[in-house]
Amino acid sequence: MVKRHFFQYGNGNIHYHHTGDGKVILLLHEMPLSSEVFLPMFPFLKDDFCIIAPDYPGFGESSQPENPLTFKEVASLFFDMLDNFGVDSFVIYGVHGGASLGIEMAVQQPDRVESLILSGVPLFTEEERKLFHQKLPKFLIKEDGSHLQEWWKYFEEKFKPAISKEMIHKGVQQIIKAGKNYEWGYREAFNYDPGNGLSIIQLPILLLTANGDVLVDKNKDVLKLTNQVVHEWIVDVPGQLSQRIPEKTSALIKKFLNGVEVDG
Repeated sequence: MVKRHFFQYGNGNIHYHHTGDGKVILLLHEMPLSSEVFLPMFPFLKDDFCIIAPDYPGFGESSQPENPLTFKEVASLFFDMLDNFGVDSFVIYGVHGGASLGIEMAVQQPDRVESLILSGVPLFTEEERKLFHQKLPKFLIKEDGSHLQEWWKYFEEKFKPAISKEMIHKGVQQIIKAGKNYEWGYREAFNYDPGNGLSIIQLPILLLTANGDVLVDKNKDVLKLTNQVVHEWIVDVPGQLSQRIPEKTSALIKKFLNGVEVDG
């Protein structure tokens, strides 16, 4: 059974989903979504692992922070959350901004992170950062409600080809929940440089990426930055592994954690 929890901090709270027992896997979502994107994987992981999937502050069911947070601050909050839950060491599976956040957590407390599974690491050049900042749409609530149609088109393009209208609908729901908060999340994902952490962490790494992922070409940059043995598995789907192929994604994670060769 999937349980929902709230961890209280200061004037806010972090919502997270939890299921299963065993080795802990912390699932970190991409912007501007929430831990809901990982729920399709839970049935395939719960018998072997303890799964914890939090919503970032201001996203999903977590409360809005009083001020924009950095990934360093979110990482620290997540360690407090895990301490409260009684978790010592754990594995991280992070997607896009979640990959950067996972790397930051490994930098902050390397003895607690056993390994990293990364999907699309945002290793941006300065030119790419500037372009992404310029292109990020503002969150505006329009009197005629046309902003809802605009966000529908946004996710229709982001998830192309979407597996269902429900997938697009959930994306729109999540960004409406985040509101203007979605901007700091994306901007922090653009600003944070995971390359610094990749160059110093000493952990097993799996690059688990869709061949249609907009960041799949960044895998080669990861390989240049780290001196660790990096396994790489590129899956033939447009993106959003946890939603499109949850069973296969879970199986590949299990293989990696069980020491089974997954390169290919």
